Amino acid sequence: MTTDNITEIETISTARILDNDLNEWEAGYLMAYRRLKTVRMIDDVEFNNDIVSCTSRKFLSIPYSKFELLIDITIDNTPTDLLIEVMMSEDGARWFKHMIGPFGDLRYVGAAGNKMEAVGGDIRSRYVKLKATATGTDATNIFTLSLDITLASM
Repeated sequence: MTTDNITEIETISTARILDNDLNEWEAGYLMAYRRLKTVRMIDDVEFNNDIVSCTSRKFLSIPYSKFELLIDITIDNTPTDLLIEVMMSEDGARWFKHMIGPFGDLRYVGAAGNKMEAVGGDIRSRYVKLKATATGTDATNIFTLSLDITLASM
């Protein structure tokens, strides 16, 4: 089973700026002050024999340029592994896996025990969402996951 939530959160301050080279107007985003926002993207999802994948809602990430993924994993018994993906999109429809740094294969192994970690990166798209996929789970071998994303404008 997969759980998906497509609710969108908007936080945006824009202006229209003329690109003289292309003679076109494009959106410019206000960064006159630093913004910091933390959003719960996945909230205590239990990966077991019923749920093996969970995708968060999409988040309109403009005007943020940096993110920190706050990962809270609790493990019961010995599930195999949990893969966390950061997905980015320009249009909110076509999604691409963020591959820079640890995000190419951000995998947690059940035998390693409970984890509370933070991993950061850059945002270079309009939308962000998170996806987690578990293997080796059942009624007794369980991952419980909460994912927050802290966004910052720099």
